[in-house]
Amino acid sequence: ARINGGYHVLRSLRERFPDLLITNCAGGAQRGDFGIARYSHAVHVHDIKYPSSVSRKNNVGAGCIYPTGYGDAALIEYRGEDAVTPERLEWRCLNRMMSVFRVLCVFSRLDEQNLEVLRKAIATQKRIKRTLHGDRYILSKQAPLIEQDFRERGNWEAYEYLAPDRGQVSVFVFRCMSPESENRLLLK
Repeated sequence: ARINGGYHVLRSLRERFPDLLITNCAGGAQRGDFGIARYSHAVHVHDIKYPSSVSRKNNVGAGCIYPTGYGDAALIEYRGEDAVTPERLEWRCLNRMMSVFRVLCVFSRLDEQNLEVLRKAIATQKRIKRTLHGDRYILSKQAPLIEQDFRERGNWEAYEYLAPDRGQVSVFVFRCMSPESENRLLLK
């Protein structure tokens, strides 16, 4: 009854406000269900979004049960960190573009260089968005991440996204902390 009640509320919201973007964050993966996908635009699978390896893990995991491009990869501000350099911010943005890319930062705290990084990231995400709703292929093995030990591993990760009409493809390649300067991939 509770779930059907939630569906009723969401269905009513969608009918009354068709342009409202709704993210399912009911307990993330613990209470997420397939029926709610009819009423929401994204699923927030985990509250921990840092470091970037966690965001990629969540993206890949959500893409195994939900449609690709349905996962939520929010870019948030991190406590206890010194200055956010443009390079660091660009890395974080790129690691979160494989799904719904939300920016949850206080823009007034960012300098002009970091704002430009965000503008570029948003423009890139808009360009590749179509590919995120088609097929996805994991081109290289993702390093195992054990809870509470989320460091970047010394490996490469690569993911290919193909638009539903197959007219566009996006490939995400992450060197992570690999000592290897090159990696060869075969696209699907």
